[in-house]
Amino acid sequence: MALEYKDYLKMVDEVKKITDFKPIIGVVLGTGLNDFASLIDVKETIKYENIPNLKNPLIKLMLVSLFLDI
Repeated sequence: MALEYKDYLKMVDEVKKITDFKPIIGVVLGTGLNDFASLIDVKETIKYENIPNLKNPLIKLMLVSLFLDI
């Protein structure tokens, strides 16, 4: 099922309910770059399962959180 614009808006609304932090940039990391998250000053962590319409990663080793920084 393809996501529609309204689905993305719902995701944004849910993240805004969880935190008022507004990052300047976002970085999406693949499975090989999970260690990068340890190099940044994480302000907030949100589990993917808490964001509606956002599918959990299919690979169990993948990072399953959204990290907010800067």
